[in-house]
Amino acid sequence: MVDKWIESNLKVVNVIIFILSFVAVYTFPISFSAKNQAIQGGCEGKGDSSCEYAVVSRIEGTGNRIYVIEHIGEGLFQGILLDGTYLEKKQFRIQTDCDCEIIDVNIR
Repeated sequence: MVDKWIESNLKVVNVIIFILSFVAVYTFPISFSAKNQAIQGGCEGKGDSSCEYAVVSRIEGTGNRIYVIEHIGEGLFQGILLDGTYLEKKQFRIQTDCDCEIIDVNIR
């Protein structure tokens, strides 16, 4: 009986974890435009491949794990992440500025 209860509620818990992770990704402190960030940080332009660590750290800070990541130029990173339960894979695309701050997130 307990096994059936756990089984039926595990999906609900997984959905809640995914929603919280999704909300966390979209609530990063992005309060001004990328251009303003670059000017305040003393640099101009988009991030480069050295920003990969910052991207991985931000995603893994939400309880998700990076499965695959690649830098595709102009501050863009794309890849696949595993949700906190490791049961579901999601595609992502993240853009960074020259200070490796995340300025755009797209998860499918």
